[in-house]
Amino acid sequence: MNTNPSRKKAVKWNLIFQYLSFSLGIIKGFLIVPIYLSYIDKEVYGYWLATGSILVWINIIDPGAGIVLQQKVGYAFGKKNFENLSKLIGTGIIIGTIICGIALAATYSLSFLIPKLIGFESFDQKQLIINAFNLGAIGACFSLIASVLKGINFGMQNTKIPGIIEISSSFSGIVVNVLMLYQGYGLYSIAFMLLINGVLTCLGNLIYLLISTSKKHIQIKYDINDTLHLFREFTYTFFSRLMNTLTSNFDLIVIARFIGPEMVTVVEMTRRPFKIIEGMLYKPSVVLSPAISHLHGENVPEKLHDLLIKYFHYLIWAYCFVISGFILFNKDLVSIWLSKDMFAGNLLSLFIILGISLKGFFAGIGNLNFSLGDIKGSSKTIVFQNLIYVLLVIVLGKLWGINGILLALAPAVLFTSGWYYLWKFYRTEILTHKELNYVVRNISSAIIIAIISYYISNHLNSTSWVQLIISASIYSLLFFAFFYSISTYFRELLIGFLKKIY
Repeated sequence: MNTNPSRKKAVKWNLIFQYLSFSLGIIKGFLIVPIYLSYIDKEVYGYWLATGSILVWINIIDPGAGIVLQQKVGYAFGKKNFENLSKLIGTGIIIGTIICGIALAATYSLSFLIPKLIGFESFDQKQLIINAFNLGAIGACFSLIASVLKGINFGMQNTKIPGIIEISSSFSGIVVNVLMLYQGYGLYSIAFMLLINGVLTCLGNLIYLLISTSKKHIQIKYDINDTLHLFREFTYTFFSRLMNTLTSNFDLIVIARFIGPEMVTVVEMTRRPFKIIEGMLYKPSVVLSPAISHLHGENVPEKLHDLLIKYFHYLIWAYCFVISGFILFNKDLVSIWLSKDMFAGNLLSLFIILGISLKGFFAGIGNLNFSLGDIKGSSKTIVFQNLIYVLLVIVLGKLWGINGILLALAPAVLFTSGWYYLWKFYRTEILTHKELNYVVRNISSAIIIAIISYYISNHLNSTSWVQLIISASIYSLLFFAFFYSISTYFRELLIGFLKKIY
């Protein structure tokens, strides 16, 4: 039995497939849309988008079982507690099945209400939309089981084959989608894409899990007490996920209600490019999570400490680079991409960038804290952060209008996750007092650099993609030269990386 898997390989493959999945998501959500509009009636597609929003809410039924089991399995596997591991695997399969069953029943019942909820009761293609919704819902429900099975596989440091399964399933769904569109199946092509993706990902992960446990001679057991204990932990993750879902676009709802719907589009277009890039910065924390849980279970604090310190440095450098870059060039980027009318202004852009950056930065740290077993504390922090955010949007919005609404996210993060995760790492002696001061100083420096960039941005003006790319390239060279000159650790890591390549 191989009880010492390569964490480096697991992290490497996980990183590769995370970004491949991200790329396929862009294809599904952006590049194929013009084909939809050519082969699907626009009114039908509009109603489908509305029902798609309801499909997304199926995820609320999932209490976060996949990420909890990933942490539990990774810790048990690292500790070589195979009795507990066997029970976790069996319990996870049962829990995934229960979640899928509840989701299927809920979505099937809801399908009868959709025409009334969305307002197409008298639409002549009503049944087409309901049938497509039901097919897509089945795929989404199978995806819930798949997330549980993938969490178990990832916890056992198996990321390569599950990654191949996920990418292959997603790609197969896209191919079927496009072929069915050209064959005239219209809306059903999207529904079958969701169905194929969900079913293949679920079955592939289940088959691989059974093969993997058989090769490692790990029996799959089930324990009712373990199930009840996990459901108690799911209570915390359920409410944190629920609050994240409910408040994800709360600022846009308030802006639409009290300022005007036209400003919603401007704010969304101003922040969309930055949100895409910020999502890429967040991915490494997801990639590292299985390895962190496994390291924690192995009880090797030196390796764990070194990995976390490297990750903190990456976060600080990456976010500082992206924050400053977008403050400098976001106006020109949005103006060239769309038009100057679609940019909300430098001050609002600054508030947007700082808020999203702080949330993403501390969410990345929070992922690792979660992976170390602080499920309860991490979940409570997210709930409190969202509650404070809603309160601040209302209060600051009344005081300062749209400026207050967009400013609200930054203090909400700083008052909650902004101190809790760092305090937790310090309390558990993962970070020393000196290292904690270093992190806080660098966060403060990044904020100062962002403010300086804000004042410089008023004097920049790129009017074409070529000018923008040249300006961004010069900024990148100056940024890396600056950090290379002031940071010994940055130089050491860069030199070590270049030596590995050459």
